[in-house]
Amino acid sequence: ADKAWFNKKLGATVYFDSNCKGRYEDGRLADLITHLTFGLVQGSPLREEVLTLDNREALIRVYDGSIDGVPVRVGAMVTKKDQCLYDGLYIAAPTVFEDGWGNFVGMLSGFETKG
Repeated sequence: ADKAWFNKKLGATVYFDSNCKGRYEDGRLADLITHLTFGLVQGSPLREEVLTLDNREALIRVYDGSIDGVPVRVGAMVTKKDQCLYDGLYIAAPTVFEDGWGNFVGMLSGFETKG
């Protein structure tokens, strides 16, 4: 992870990563988000939203899943800009997921690249 944060009160984690130039693989956002969440989520997305982040299209999906048999809810985001793929995950127990979701989306709204 390029950056990760843990919210002790919620038991939630936020993770962001970037893959650029030689590590960059182009693709459809839907395929990239499926790759990002593979092995972590089950079933169809609970919700999906297309946003504009730093003047680029971004895809957000929310899924139910599990980590080591423990149920979790996962919010995932992917976007691409200047031969870089940016992705983020918000992972929390299903019972507290909504308590931190607004903060995650708010953080995304301020996303911009430098360079």
